[in-house]
Amino acid sequence: MKKAVSILLLIALLFSFAACGKKVNGENLTTTETTVPPPVIEKQSHSKEFKNDEGKTVFTVDVEVPQITGNCDESVMKYINTLSLEMFDDACDFAESNLENAEKFMASSGSDSPWSKKITVETTYADSRFVCFLMKEYFSIGGDAGEPVWSSRCFDIKREQVCTLFDFMVDTDNPASGYEILLNDILIPAVRKDFEDTATAIDETAYERFDQIFSSESFYLTEKGFVIFTPKNRLNPSLSGTYSHEFSWREVDFCISMPEE
Repeated sequence: MKKAVSILLLIALLFSFAACGKKVNGENLTTTETTVPPPVIEKQSHSKEFKNDEGKTVFTVDVEVPQITGNCDESVMKYINTLSLEMFDDACDFAESNLENAEKFMASSGSDSPWSKKITVETTYADSRFVCFLMKEYFSIGGDAGEPVWSSRCFDIKREQVCTLFDFMVDTDNPASGYEILLNDILIPAVRKDFEDTATAIDETAYERFDQIFSSESFYLTEKGFVIFTPKNRLNPSLSGTYSHEFSWREVDFCISMPEE
């Protein structure tokens, strides 16, 4: 009797495994926890030409705008998309406020090349919790645009807000203290090392102003960790372009980390 009961229990157990599994190539596989997919992101291009009274183009605007189209709550999607579209509106406002300057410059220099503002966008990170974009803005006065100006936006989908580095501090009760540790104990040594083999030295007084040189908003997430950036001329007035440094979560986990769900 006991043997018969044991056999029945074994059969029931096998059926329970089969019920929780799925077939792949004819084989039963047990299911695992479903991962929430990241938002679907599309890149849209928005352009506009601004002409003078004679109908001559004196300013052009070309902006790439990230737009979330799926796998995201409707209200969060609207929030992120609306903020992203503001990049194009701001670029157009800048163009309109400089139409007279552009027209005068083209006339005085004999140039047929209009002024232009161009913004490109890159999705540096996306999962079910965070979406992060890196924007590079090029401004041209009738010629080569030169080095772009970087900016970024990191969105917390769960909290429906724009993030700063303060939102990733391990010490949530005192994030300012964690940010100070990030600047002094992590970022300063990294900058020193990055510039030790270059011909251009960073003035020592710059290291005393890192809280002004670097912004808690000037960062973006990556698959490895995060990147902090700032214009190089803030480190040394003779430099151009953007300084950036990537940190892995592992090397900075004593003060900053990816928040848990």
